[in-house]
Amino acid sequence: MLAVPAARTTALAFLVGCIVLPASAEATQYAKFDSVSLSSSNLTPITIHVANDGTRWTNIVPEKVRLGVKVDIKLETGSVTSFELYNGGAPAPESEHIYGQSVLDKTKHYSAVVFSEEINANRLGNGINSIVSACNARLAAGADIMKAQPPINEQVSIGIRARADRNVFKDKARFKYANGTINVKVVCDAPPSRIALPPPERLPTPPRVSKANLTIVTMDKNAGKHCPRVALLVARFAIDRKGPVNFILRRSDGEAATLVTEDTRQLPDGSWRAEYTRKYEFNELVERKYMIEVVKQAKASAWMPMQVRCGDMTSGGGLTVGVKPKG
Repeated sequence: MLAVPAARTTALAFLVGCIVLPASAEATQYAKFDSVSLSSSNLTPITIHVANDGTRWTNIVPEKVRLGVKVDIKLETGSVTSFELYNGGAPAPESEHIYGQSVLDKTKHYSAVVFSEEINANRLGNGINSIVSACNARLAAGADIMKAQPPINEQVSIGIRARADRNVFKDKARFKYANGTINVKVVCDAPPSRIALPPPERLPTPPRVSKANLTIVTMDKNAGKHCPRVALLVARFAIDRKGPVNFILRRSDGEAATLVTEDTRQLPDGSWRAEYTRKYEFNELVERKYMIEVVKQAKASAWMPMQVRCGDMTSGGGLTVGVKPKG
């Protein structure tokens, strides 16, 4: 047997003492949870409405709600990376994922009030039956099914799945599940009104105008140049049925545009007509034009001249009585 020199024996012992065994290192790499909890926030609880068919309360109204939940996740080792919320409790085949969030800060303790996106209230899972039953329980107590009931404070089960960072050796994600409840305010609605509402009033369709004619006639009250002189404006419309005719009487100089409504009358042959007459009396020389335009219909007359000559033909004088009409 060969003898080992004392110097070599000392060096070997020193090297062995400096080696760190990998087994002990691996044991410290697993993320380890301390606790995971979920509870209702201190904010105003969401409101859930329950529909009524006139005999019982039937289902949650699928309106949009936003959950506010207090989440608390603690780890002994590792850090929190994300969490997910499920309706009806911890994830199961019948559970539905309703919200998820990543945790960007590497922390062992995550605690915050979080808000989901807007979801339909009828997605709150296993809590639905208890909410509808709470409304129907009031029938046994004598509640009037035809009236909305005072709000009820209820709770809905929500599950959470927390996730920690991976184990560097086995490449496995670490999860922990927990259940909690959130507070909700339940409103047992009245049934829809069973009174048949009258149909909305339909405004009569205005009659269609097929022709719009304008005639202007001037008449002498006195012979020669004496004033006053009279001008008669007559607007005539051919229409398809009974009903008022709305039209605009326009003047060429832009000084007047008058909205006129005229009733109709039926002629012996069964056709319908509307007629509007306006009388003007002038005490001076007048030269202008008029036209008529049917409202919201592509019907209008041509511009028709109105020429009245009396008094001084050069100065426009000759006023004797009254004033010049404005229209």
